[in-house]
Amino acid sequence: MEDKEFAVDLKREDYKKGYLSGFNYERFHTPPNTDGLSFSSGYIEGKADRGKGKESKYSEKT
Repeated sequence: MEDKEFAVDLKREDYKKGYLSGFNYERFHTPPNTDGLSFSSGYIEGKADRGKGKESKYSEKT
């Protein structure tokens, strides 16, 4: 079976919400009217950044 590349469009605001949620170790819960893939992707990256001791790439105000 040949490997294929996949490209998806993520909604920036939903990704950011997920990132901040993951970075702040909030319980995972996709808010209503939010793109699940975008939120989940952000959540995973935010949680990983926090776990590695990195600074958040977003401030709470942006």
